[in-house]
Amino acid sequence: MAKLRLLISSLFICLVTVLIPMSGVAKAQLSQCDINDIIAGNSAYDSCGNETFCTSDALVGSDNIQKTLNFLLSHQLTLVQAAGVIGNLRQESGQNIDPSDEQVKGQSWTDTSNAGGHGVGIVQWDSDRRPKMINAAFSAGLTLQDLETNSEKNLAFQLQYMWTELTTDHQGTYSQLKGDNDVASATTDFEVGYEGAGTPNMSNRIQYAQDVLDNYSGGGVTTTSSSCASTCDSGTSTTDAGLSQVRQNVVCVSQQEFKIWQNGVDPATYCKKYINGLGQDGGNTGGSCEEWCADFVSWVYNQAGHPFTGGASGGWRYQGVIQIYNDALADGDNLNWHPPSSNYTPVPGDVVLYSSATNRYAHTAIVSNVVGQTLTTIGGDEGSGPWGGPDSTSVVSQDQQTSFYGSTANGEVLGYVSPE
Repeated sequence: MAKLRLLISSLFICLVTVLIPMSGVAKAQLSQCDINDIIAGNSAYDSCGNETFCTSDALVGSDNIQKTLNFLLSHQLTLVQAAGVIGNLRQESGQNIDPSDEQVKGQSWTDTSNAGGHGVGIVQWDSDRRPKMINAAFSAGLTLQDLETNSEKNLAFQLQYMWTELTTDHQGTYSQLKGDNDVASATTDFEVGYEGAGTPNMSNRIQYAQDVLDNYSGGGVTTTSSSCASTCDSGTSTTDAGLSQVRQNVVCVSQQEFKIWQNGVDPATYCKKYINGLGQDGGNTGGSCEEWCADFVSWVYNQAGHPFTGGASGGWRYQGVIQIYNDALADGDNLNWHPPSSNYTPVPGDVVLYSSATNRYAHTAIVSNVVGQTLTTIGGDEGSGPWGGPDSTSVVSQDQQTSFYGSTANGEVLGYVSPE
């Protein structure tokens, strides 16, 4: 396990969506910095894709479940994936997620050995993981009394520490979790790859996760306007547009990816992220990315919690523009098709499809902003270079047209796909 230490630096705050149960009162907006860089030398990105080193214990919610859910959603897990994690934490530390919980009352928090049977906290860190977590807490300024208290400060640190462990020491589990589209798989993958309980009681974990999903999906939840997209790109006015939660998520995820590409990645390998780690030759290593504009759109929608279902990689990944077109034309996956004849006005979060003289289904991208008659798109497999498609290399954001239909830099607009 990598040596953990806490690097505390300047504070960066990204405002993100806060869930509001319809039966309750509105909660304050979440002010949650992305996780500080606990792993020495590793960079961290906030949820808008900016590199940052920071700490924050600002969580929002009426209880620890809501606070945990908001934290996980701010780190770009879908509601299904977040519910799977929470189902495990409820099994480990009580249904209300108690960060002060200890396996042996009055003894486990003070046990500095690597012995088992003294699990602590929301994860029930045990054996050699227990002293490492406790020492990291002390380095962060928490005291033993803090760790033995069910407080927001304690919960915030443990959530940040858990996230660092998951995304560094358990990267394989994190990758599996990010591909999960059902609550049972998300719950199981997190337990097997991260928790590793001796007696997992999986039925309990899955039921706890399902309860969270039922309480915060469909008609059971509304949302405040998210300023994450406007924080990522001040030119995008998602709050003023009154966008739905799905649209806000799509815009923010796509802007996050664009900023990561701006910060610098290896395009020859990073594009494989969107095609589930597979090169064009079908192997996990080697081989160039296929022409991946449709893969990118599919990945963004999957991360935003509105996955496609008829494609590869378990259903969420469409490898061709025509698949997106056919799905929308058939009103599948709660998608709607808007051809030029409809005079539809595109909205941020839509998908735009393009045709060319030689290919009716040539390209696709995400609509990230609309101002007057000009829209901004974020698309994968655009630009120039030797990677990906014949002349494409990266994720690109550009103002593409002065009207919603007709000829553009990416080709003739075939139409728009809306997620609702």
